[in-house]
Amino acid sequence: MAIRMQHYLSYDRQKGRWQYVRMFPPAVRPLTGRFYKHSYPKSVSYDMAKDLACDQTAEYLARCEAAYEALGTSDGIITALQAMRARRQAGLRAVADSLNRFDEIKERIADRAQLRALAERIGIPVPAMPIVHEVIGLDRALTDWKKRHGPWPDEASEKKAVKAKTTAAESLFTSAGTSDMAAITTRMIQTWKDDLDGRQAHDFVAHVKGLYTALAANNRPSGGNPAGKIETPRKPEHQERRPFSDDDAKRIIASAIASGDPDLIWGHVLPAFQGTIASEIVYARPEDFYWIGETLVFDMTKRKLKTPFRQREIPVHPAAIRLRFVDFLEARKGKRLFNLNATQFSAKLMAHIRSLGIEGDDQVHYCWRHGFISQLDSNGVSGALQRYLSGHAAPDVHEKHYFHRNLEKMIEAIGGLFDPTSSASIR
Repeated sequence: MAIRMQHYLSYDRQKGRWQYVRMFPPAVRPLTGRFYKHSYPKSVSYDMAKDLACDQTAEYLARCEAAYEALGTSDGIITALQAMRARRQAGLRAVADSLNRFDEIKERIADRAQLRALAERIGIPVPAMPIVHEVIGLDRALTDWKKRHGPWPDEASEKKAVKAKTTAAESLFTSAGTSDMAAITTRMIQTWKDDLDGRQAHDFVAHVKGLYTALAANNRPSGGNPAGKIETPRKPEHQERRPFSDDDAKRIIASAIASGDPDLIWGHVLPAFQGTIASEIVYARPEDFYWIGETLVFDMTKRKLKTPFRQREIPVHPAAIRLRFVDFLEARKGKRLFNLNATQFSAKLMAHIRSLGIEGDDQVHYCWRHGFISQLDSNGVSGALQRYLSGHAAPDVHEKHYFHRNLEKMIEAIGGLFDPTSSASIR
């Protein structure tokens, strides 16, 4: 994200240097493109860039003037070239007088071949034939993408997804100098991608590719999908998270139970024993829980989760039954388990963890899942059962298609987990 300053200067945080960015007048964009951009070396400070900006202003105005001449008469091209050379040789910085030439815009040359010849003489490339296509704006792309995606669980999730796509697309538009998605080429997208790094590179490119995939599914744009051959950068390695210590796990559960708040109680208890993340339980409904004999089972197979492998059914730990989870299910009949959306739910659970003085990027609500998987492994649970209970992808076709849950073994695996509720009592 660039910080806008005076003198058309902005700071490129990604590259760590100042740049001069200025938009060309609409009349000359067929020759110049939308933006004039000049990046200074990293060693150039703001004060130095501000002083040098006068040179870029001169260059910018010279290009404008030459383009106006090219769009006017061939006789005027020599004057434009001489004016450019004179400015560069003299190193003039006070060039405001040139603005007076922009008051009168000449008609564009009708002969495209002549226009190309004139443009090449001043070093400004222009396509040999005019580009004729349907202009595709971001609204059109978002509409196609929403239809392809399908319904969201709630309005907040949809708004968050749309905002992420919009932010990524606007970044591309700034780099490409146009918001017409049909006019953006593969090279433009690649240039933009090369300027991104880290998590932003992965997310932005993935979002833009998603928009173009949706457009292509509706035969837009006519020239094909320019993002189709763009490779999505790898996600940076996540910071390794560690499970909550036994003491911290007990403190979190005890505090949640003492609060009497169902969001906190079940928002911590269920993940502690089921290895679920907040988004997997926040949209659950009472009918997703049912009894098989004397065992209450949480069935996630009928919902769209993070990956297809996350759709699983696993037994509920006896500790949750002891804490009257069945009564909670009965009270929520006909509703979702929680009234919050996923973002609000996660924020509330994290705020509770931090309120107990448990700090650190590696100590978050997701640590319940890490602890769940770590304990299964430490207790000698088989790899196939571990993967099923945690919702991880099967490593081979055999396991993917022929591994079937064994309720008895699942009850044994879940029952062997550390119980942080053992010293807590519900009021």
